[in-house]
Amino acid sequence: TITATPEGYGHFETGGIASRAITDSTTKRNSNALLPLHTNNSNADTKKRILFSDEAKSIDKKVNANTILKEKDLNSNAFIIAPPGGSGFTYYNLVSGGVQFVADGIMPDSLITINFTVSSSDNANAIGTGSVLILPKGCPTVALSDSNIAPGDTIDVIVKRKINDTLYLDYPYGTLFNVGISDGKGYGTLLTAYGDTSESFDNVEAPIQFIANKNIEPDSVQVSFHASLAPIVPEGGNTRSIPDNGKTGLHKQHRKAKANGQQYLINSGATCNMPTALEIKTNTILLGETKYYHAIPDPDNVDRLIIHESNYPSLVDGNENVVFSDPIISPNAINNDKIGVYWEKNKHTPEIPTENLGNGMIRLIGRYWKANTMYKIQLHASLPAEGRNGYLEITVKKPTVLGNPDLNDDERHTRVTDVFGQTLWLDEWIFKYAGENGIPPQLIKGQMEKESSFKPKWRYEPFQDAQKTIKDDIFKNNKFVITDNSMGLSFPPSHSNSSVYPTFYIQTQIKISRYLYDNWGNRYVRYGENDNDPDLILGSKNLNDKWNAEWKKNITNKIKNPKVSAHTFVKSLIMDTSTAFGKGFDRLGQTRIFTSYGFTQMMYTLAITDGKFNAETEGRYGPTDTQYMDKTNSSKYPEMLNEQNILMPRYCDFLLRKLHLLFNSSIPESQWKITNRKIKIDGKIRTFNCNGFEECWINALQMYNFYELGYGNDVWNRTQKYLPK
Repeated sequence: TITATPEGYGHFETGGIASRAITDSTTKRNSNALLPLHTNNSNADTKKRILFSDEAKSIDKKVNANTILKEKDLNSNAFIIAPPGGSGFTYYNLVSGGVQFVADGIMPDSLITINFTVSSSDNANAIGTGSVLILPKGCPTVALSDSNIAPGDTIDVIVKRKINDTLYLDYPYGTLFNVGISDGKGYGTLLTAYGDTSESFDNVEAPIQFIANKNIEPDSVQVSFHASLAPIVPEGGNTRSIPDNGKTGLHKQHRKAKANGQQYLINSGATCNMPTALEIKTNTILLGETKYYHAIPDPDNVDRLIIHESNYPSLVDGNENVVFSDPIISPNAINNDKIGVYWEKNKHTPEIPTENLGNGMIRLIGRYWKANTMYKIQLHASLPAEGRNGYLEITVKKPTVLGNPDLNDDERHTRVTDVFGQTLWLDEWIFKYAGENGIPPQLIKGQMEKESSFKPKWRYEPFQDAQKTIKDDIFKNNKFVITDNSMGLSFPPSHSNSSVYPTFYIQTQIKISRYLYDNWGNRYVRYGENDNDPDLILGSKNLNDKWNAEWKKNITNKIKNPKVSAHTFVKSLIMDTSTAFGKGFDRLGQTRIFTSYGFTQMMYTLAITDGKFNAETEGRYGPTDTQYMDKTNSSKYPEMLNEQNILMPRYCDFLLRKLHLLFNSSIPESQWKITNRKIKIDGKIRTFNCNGFEECWINALQMYNFYELGYGNDVWNRTQKYLPK
C-alpha cells in the first residue's frame, strides 16, 4: 500500500526505468522496512520518478553504478532498484516492483512536502516512509559576489532561482538568461565569458561579470540589475569557445546551450522584484581636506592589508608596524602630472600640536584639483614582517562649499557682489585657483575675510606714499601718475559706483596730509578695547611710536582723554609743513598708485615692481619673470586689480613665491620642515622655522604682510570657518 499526502500535486504510476544511483536520501529506516528512495526535490512541471525497493538495500553499493553510466543516460530522475529475488546489480530493463510518483504540474505558492508511506500486506511491521519537495515556480534574481566596490573593480553577476526569501537555488548548467543593467547605466559594463561587453545581453549563459568604470565623478553611485530566463533556446544549441584573453579570470573552457525544447521554468520571462544591489563608492578627499589612514590585516587573506580611513590622528585599531609608502599617481588618473595630495608621516598633528602622528598612519591633504583632470593617487601600505600589502586609490574632489553648509550662500559668503555689480560665486573662483596652484582653498577665503570682508575694496596707503619722491622708478613712464592737471588718465568705465568699497575711487587731487587728517580715525587707527589698551596706527611704525610716547606722557600728566589728545598731537605733526617730517606729507597723494585692491588687497606698487610671475605657476598666467601689471600701458588701470580675474592669478603667484622662499628648492610634495631659514625682507635678514603643513603656510602668510604682528596666525585661524565641505 502506497500513500502520498497532501493530495492534489501528483499521482503514482507503476513501472520504472533504472538510470542512475545517488547517495542522498532523507528516508527514515526501520529494520526490515520498505525503503522509498528519491532525489532531493521535484519541479512542479517535471515528472519525478520515485521507485521503491522491497527490502532495504545499501545505497553505498549502488553508488558504484555511476562508473558505468554515460551522460546520455542521465535524462530522468529515477532511482535504481533491484528486482525481488534478484542478485547482483544489472542496470537495464528493471521494471519489476517499480512505482513512480509523477508531479502533475500544479504550481504551489510555497514549498510543499509530499510524505510517502509504504506498507506490505505480507508483513504488517514492515513500514517505509519518505518525502519529496514540490518546488514553487520561483523567479530569476541577481546575486552579486560583492555589494560594495570601488571604481575599476570587477564582480560576478550570478542569476539565482529565488524560491522564497531564504531559499535561492542555482540554475542548471547551460541555462540561458537575459541580463542587463537597470539603474546606473554608464557606471560600468557587463562582461561575458566570451569577452563581450555591453549594458545588456540576451540569450547569454553564466558566468557573467560587471566591471565598474575606472573614473566615476560622484562619490557614491547605485547600480541595479535585471535578469530573466531567455524564452527561446536556439535549435541545436550553440557552441563558442571562451577565450583566455585576460578580460576575465575564467579558465578556458567550452559551453553548450542544450536545445531541449524548453527552459528550466515555464513563464520564463518573469523576474523577481530586485532592490538596488550594488554601491560603487569612490574613495575621495576634498581639495584642502585633511584625512588620516591606517591599515589592518585582512582576516580572510594572509597576504593582504585593508587600508581604512581614521577618524582621529591617533592609532586606535590599526597596526603600528604598518609602513606607508609615499603616494604615487594612480594609473587611472586623467591628465594628471602631479601628486594630487600633500602627505605627512610622524609629523605634529594640528589637532594636538604637542603629539606626533601615530606610528602606522599617514596624513593626506587634498592639494590639487582641476576641471577635466582626475587627480587620483594610489596609497600603498605594507606589513613587512608578515609579507602583507594593501592598496587604496583615492581621488581628489572639488568641494561643494567652503564653510558651514547649514548657512545660506550669503551668510557663508559663497555668493558675493563683484566690482561690476554682478553676482559672483566666490567659492567656485577659489576652487579654480586653489586647485591649480596647490593652495588650500580655505586659506584663500580666510585671507579674503581678513583683508576685505569679501568686498571689492581699495585702500590708499599714505604712509608709503610719503616715503617716495616723484623721481623714483615707480613713477617713471607710469601712465597713472597724478599731477596738478591730471588724475592719471581715466578710471575703468565698467566698475560699478555702488559696488566699490568703501566709496568709489578718489577722482580728485588731494594732498597726503589732508587725506590722512580727514580719514584718520575711520581708516588708519585700530582702537584698543579700553582706556588701558593702546590704539594702533596702521601702516606707520614711526607714528605709532610717537603716539604711544605721547599717550603715556598724557597719562603721567593726568591729561583728560589721553588717547584723544595723543591723536591730536600726531595729526598736528603731519600737518606741520615747517618740519621735514610734515613736508613729506605736503604733496599730492598718488591715490591710484599707492593703493591696495581687491578681495586679497594687492598693492599696485607691488604689481609694477617686485610682482613678476615665477616658476611655481608654470606660465599659466603669464611668462615667467614678466610684470604683473604694465604701468606703461594706458589700458591696464591700477584699479583692474579689483577684478577677480586679474587679481586671483597674481595673488596666487605672489603667495606661492612667499612659500617658495621657505625652501631651498621648489616647494616639496610632503613633510615640510625648515630650521633657521634666513630670508632678506626690506634689506634685513629674518629667520624662519616651521614644522609641518600649517606652520609653513602661516610663515608664508606672515611674509605677505610682514609688519602686522601675528598676521599669519590671524589668517589661519579664520580659515577654520571655511573648511571644505
